[in-house]
Amino acid sequence: MNPQEEFESLKQELFSLGFDQPKFDELLELAAQEAVAIALEDLELIEDEQKLEELSTLMNTPVNDKSEAEERINKLFITAYGQEAESKKLALVINYLKETVEITKSSKDLMARYEAGDPTAIASVQSNIDEQEVQAVQDLVNSKE
Repeated sequence: MNPQEEFESLKQELFSLGFDQPKFDELLELAAQEAVAIALEDLELIEDEQKLEELSTLMNTPVNDKSEAEERINKLFITAYGQEAESKKLALVINYLKETVEITKSSKDLMARYEAGDPTAIASVQSNIDEQEVQAVQDLVNSKE
């Protein structure tokens, strides 16, 4: 499966798991932020000081609009990954979506077992009840009802 088909497949799977377009858009924003963070970490592997200095100067100047921000992100990926920039960006987003699918499936399964009275699921939820992630899942489930 090519990366674009894989992206579309993951999108449809997330929709089937209860995501709507606004939630999916939020998820893509988070995936983009994660991809940028990874690209920034990977810049440590670049030995071309001049390229790094140019990128640093560019990144430290104010952004005027969304297209300018996108151009800077593209420059970051080109600096970090060269000709593989676009494919790497898409691969990072796909990986994020795959992780989200798995987490969503696991969370739904846990909630179903919890609602069915499974003692293991109840103990798991109760032990993590104060964690932010558990609260976020609970809020998601409650918003779908």
